[in-house]
Amino acid sequence: MPNLNRLRRGRRRGAQMVEFAIILPVLVFLLFGIIQYGWIFLKVSQLNQAARMGTRVAVRPAATEDEVRDAIDEVMSSARLASSGYTISISDLGVDVGDPVEIQVDVNYANNDNIELLGISLLPRPDSLHGRAVMAKEGP
Repeated sequence: MPNLNRLRRGRRRGAQMVEFAIILPVLVFLLFGIIQYGWIFLKVSQLNQAARMGTRVAVRPAATEDEVRDAIDEVMSSARLASSGYTISISDLGVDVGDPVEIQVDVNYANNDNIELLGISLLPRPDSLHGRAVMAKEGP
């Protein structure tokens, strides 16, 4: 009888190894997916921060487009996104006091080696990332 129990224990251990071998790739896939989407959320947050800083400059009286672009460039450089090929959209800076000023920062995410973390696409991902901020124009 003891030999039969040892045989059963050995079969259970073998079954556990087979189950682990089946589940391990799924767990690794989920882990890399979580890391990849977390990285995307970080980059979107950095784009929003750049747009917010540009908007803070843009709402001041007598702000120029060059000042706004310099503020955005500074944030993008500190976020290591300066070489990502981003574009900046600035609404009219000459609006009346209280009117909205909008800044949008866009970057192409697909096939952009300057942004991607893993360099492989295991899961669906966005083609581009956007950061946007809107504030009311300040008065003199």
